[in-house]
Amino acid sequence: MLSILVPILIKFLADRTESSYVNKHLRSLHDQSIQILMKIGPLYPQEFKSLMSESPDLRLKLEAAIKSNNVTNQRKEVNRTATNVITTATPTIKLKTNFGNFN
Repeated sequence: MLSILVPILIKFLADRTESSYVNKHLRSLHDQSIQILMKIGPLYPQEFKSLMSESPDLRLKLEAAIKSNNVTNQRKEVNRTATNVITTATPTIKLKTNFGNFN
C-alpha cells in the first residue's frame, strides 16, 4: 500500500513552493501531501526507508520539499513574531486632547 501511496504523494509536491510560482490550490495540495508524508515516515520507518532507497529521484524531490517547507515555516514564524512586536508596542507620547469629535 505504501509503495503506491508514497510516490503519488511525492508527485503532488510542487517543485517551487513560493507563492509567486504556485497557485493556492497547488499550494494546498503540496501542504497536505507534506503533512501526510511526515506522518507516514515515522509510522512505517523501515518501509519508508526502503521506498526512498529504491527511487532516488523521489527521495531528492521529497528532501527538497521538506527543506523548502522548513524555510517557509521559519519565514512565517519570523513574520508572525515581527507582527506581534509591532502590534503590542504602546505609544510613547500620550495626547492630552481627545480628537474623537474632529470631523
